[in-house]
Amino acid sequence: MDTAFVSSSTISVGASRGFAAWLRRRRVAVAYAARAAGRVGVVDFGSAGEITSREQEVPGCAALFAMPDRRSLLCASADRILRLAPSSDGTGHAAPEPLQAQTTWRRDAGTARDLALLADGRPILADAGRGLIAVSASGATDTLWHPQAPEAMLTLTGVAVDEDGAAAFATVERERNGRSEGLVIDLASGEVALAGLGRVHAPRLQNGWLWMLEAGRDEVCVAEPGSGLCERVAACPGRASGLVLDGAQALVGISPSPVLRMPLPQGPTRFCGFALIDTHSGTVSEWLDLGEGTLAVDDVALLSTRPHSPARPTD
Repeated sequence: MDTAFVSSSTISVGASRGFAAWLRRRRVAVAYAARAAGRVGVVDFGSAGEITSREQEVPGCAALFAMPDRRSLLCASADRILRLAPSSDGTGHAAPEPLQAQTTWRRDAGTARDLALLADGRPILADAGRGLIAVSASGATDTLWHPQAPEAMLTLTGVAVDEDGAAAFATVERERNGRSEGLVIDLASGEVALAGLGRVHAPRLQNGWLWMLEAGRDEVCVAEPGSGLCERVAACPGRASGLVLDGAQALVGISPSPVLRMPLPQGPTRFCGFALIDTHSGTVSEWLDLGEGTLAVDDVALLSTRPHSPARPTD
């Protein structure tokens, strides 16, 4: 086992009344990255329906991506991209041991802002200053796109991969003449698909719609690529970072924000954890607070807790 994953511990959390029921109903666990603490955590439900949680050391981890079957997780740490998988207690629940590193891709040091997977199996990293970088098993890197603009500073903030496993859109923050503007780039053409946005990041494609977080106003927003329009869906109860779509629900990582635009109707005034947002009503349906020991959540992902189907015998 990699030495970066030896130290692990359980933590105490607080949650809304229905959060454990949502985990159990959806058969999922929530993984999260906390770069400042140098840790990755997993929140699950136990055999008695209670919420269980644990953290482990992963220095510099800032971006996560759940593999398509949600059985394992890509994690961008300080100098590596790792594929992590939970052990199982045989019932589908993740056992309380550390996540195990199954595969490691070496990468050059940089600022990881987002992570995804291409159709050919290569992880693709959105590096703030270096661009979109695909990493092969041998450690070879291929820069697929690099933000460039005359007389402006561009910072890459996210990447969206389409259903065919191709990098489709990138979010970028452009600073020019003392003003900041969020952009969405169509990677197929290299053209600007959306402009005049706030500090958008964490782009995600679902059913032809592009979902994003707007960090300046702590909102979930959605756009139809090609229309030039972006619509606010919901305000978040803190600084939004990390987005997972699960049907009509959006799971958002939440960190304390100096300006609280949408306090929870029932729950802590300031918290660090997750908010489950109903994208139809724009309201927070469930939440979980990781407590004072976690200063910020940088990304979130969902892992499946469904039992593995036994292999069928062959003739």
